[in-house]
Amino acid sequence: MKLNKSSNNGLGEAKVFPKEIDKNKSDVGIPELKRAAQDINIEQRISSGNSMMTNKVNKTSWGLVSGVVCTAVVIACLVGAIIVLINKRRQKRQAVLNANIGEMVALQTTADDVENNENLPGMICTPGEKSSTNVIHSDRTDTIVPAQLTLMEQNALLQTVKQSGRLKAVLKGKKPPKITRVITYATSDDITNADCSARDDNCSVPEDLNGDLLLKLIRNGPKQFTFKFEEIREILLQGARVFLEEPTLIEVPLPCVVYGDIHGQYSDLHRWFNLNGWPSQVRSLFLGDFVDRGSHGIEVVALLTALKVRFPKNIFLCRGNHEEESLNRAYSFYEEVCARFSGNFEGKDGRALYPYFRSLFSNLPLAALIGGRILGMHGGISPRLTSLQAIREIRRPLEEFEVGSLECDLVWSDPDTSPDRTGFRSNFEREPLYGIGQLFASDTVQNLCKKLGIDMLIRGHQA
Repeated sequence: MKLNKSSNNGLGEAKVFPKEIDKNKSDVGIPELKRAAQDINIEQRISSGNSMMTNKVNKTSWGLVSGVVCTAVVIACLVGAIIVLINKRRQKRQAVLNANIGEMVALQTTADDVENNENLPGMICTPGEKSSTNVIHSDRTDTIVPAQLTLMEQNALLQTVKQSGRLKAVLKGKKPPKITRVITYATSDDITNADCSARDDNCSVPEDLNGDLLLKLIRNGPKQFTFKFEEIREILLQGARVFLEEPTLIEVPLPCVVYGDIHGQYSDLHRWFNLNGWPSQVRSLFLGDFVDRGSHGIEVVALLTALKVRFPKNIFLCRGNHEEESLNRAYSFYEEVCARFSGNFEGKDGRALYPYFRSLFSNLPLAALIGGRILGMHGGISPRLTSLQAIREIRRPLEEFEVGSLECDLVWSDPDTSPDRTGFRSNFEREPLYGIGQLFASDTVQNLCKKLGIDMLIRGHQA
């Protein structure tokens, strides 16, 4: 419908064309014709007005419909944008969880792919190769890395733990493995305690987690856990049996992440796992010193042992010099155990519990052969290390380290930083009176790598 617009009243006005008047007729009928014309004009006006009102109503209806549609589109766009942001945040978080620090490759990659692909990260440079200069060292000591997972992330992690899957593995690669990234990171007890106070200490453990210490520790997060004497004793007994079944020189497949000293920093342990992936997803190797100095050594040992019992092929632990009773008494771990389990008159106190920790420590392996080409240990090498078989022949349980023995050197030795030194000498820097372990110069590392047929050494013990 198309109407001419009136500039006076805005109503649609139709043009009227009355019949032509017969000039031969008298003027008597002219008023009647005018009235008829006016009547027709009025009817046309009414009809036009009704049409215009209908048009306005239609326009109003279409306006309402259009408004509703536009609102719906805007809401849909907002929802879509929110979903995209959530997905991006989730992907970013997942990328952080799967970030590489040691020798990691994609978890879905098959062992053959790892073996044949030259460009995959995470497989090490032979000493002296130019590519070794590409190793990225990041000092993130001052970086705040969240220790606590969100509830959704916790639930996802618990599902992977319950599935108990096995990871792809390369026992020995044809090419030298490659370290692509090294990160230095640590926090203080103040941050650990802040992590504890930031969460609800009265949160209850879901019923489906009761009886499973590992799941309860994960749900509890990076804060002090209230252990029952029986459950911590049981996990220590199970762990001691699992560790004793392993050889003194464990063989760790690639890919894996290698960790240094933890020293009772329980929130740091959670941060590392949240950054690199938990052992249910990523193969992990720890080079000792789990206790002393930090105030949550019990939680560190309990979590790592529970993970070892659940995933014996995914997580590997080597012994450090602090996994020994004499140092536990000289430092803090023995007192920590006694203080946390005190006041029980039924023989279930810290003094009764500590022997189970000591037994577990005595059964720990002393070194690791990573990918068949990297030798890892807590301390360092020894003139008594004439072959890999020499490590394998060390008998356990081993409660105390005898000074001058291969096992003592493996956990106590340090690199000799004097530029003009060669060979080995007693480590008086650790024990000024008698010396303990060895100071080994750079030439000893080169010679040992050739003798043992390995590419490099990885150690903890020092930052």
